[in-house]
Amino acid sequence: MSEKRYEDAIRYYNNAIALDPDNYICYSNRSAAYAHQEEYNLSLKDAEKSIELKPDWAKGYSRKGAALVYLDRFKEAKEAYEEGLKLDPQNKGMSEELEKCIQRMKDPALSQPLSNPFAMPGVDDKLKSDPRTSQYMDDPDYQKLLGTLKRDPKSLGRYAIIK
Repeated sequence: MSEKRYEDAIRYYNNAIALDPDNYICYSNRSAAYAHQEEYNLSLKDAEKSIELKPDWAKGYSRKGAALVYLDRFKEAKEAYEEGLKLDPQNKGMSEELEKCIQRMKDPALSQPLSNPFAMPGVDDKLKSDPRTSQYMDDPDYQKLLGTLKRDPKSLGRYAIIK
């Protein structure tokens, strides 16, 4: 997980869960890995399993809240964060996420997902026809980068542009 190798992490958590199906931490961590892979329903399922196994552990509710936010289910996310804060009232991160959730519920504009410019229809054609980018379209590394950005536009900050 710390190396952002989420597919590997999911595989390792699958193996750990097969060995110890009552390990709530493995479900919680796999929930986070699924969220990073944009598998939000699977993330939610694992968060709920973590809570089922350890209902007095705040982190499970945090994972559940995060998955529900990604699924645009803000009312349920708010409830999950509130449950977690009952168990860990000093949890600053969960308090902040609860406040963001409440703001998104109050302001519908905040609830609208931002469009991903890398995933818009015709973006490849535009990049091929633009003289500034056309030369890169045959580069496998550039194609890999573009694929990553199509899946996760927030990852753009991880890449440096060197001139």
